[in-house]
Amino acid sequence: TAGFLISTYKHILKANVERLAERAGLVAEMVEVGTHERGGDTMHDVRIHIARTKEELEAQKAKYANTELSS
Repeated sequence: TAGFLISTYKHILKANVERLAERAGLVAEMVEVGTHERGGDTMHDVRIHIARTKEELEAQKAKYANTELSS
């Protein structure tokens, strides 16, 4: 089903973001920040946070937690 495909793709993307960051000596996290409809499809809005340390990553997430994405 579409729900399964979406969750599978999100899992794959999240894992790849984290793996690529780790290769570069960084930490990263992909966070879904909303959804919207476009052309009959549900689009998932994500924000990718990248930092040198887990502490910097958490500070970055807190800083942007209530920030709207621009379209």
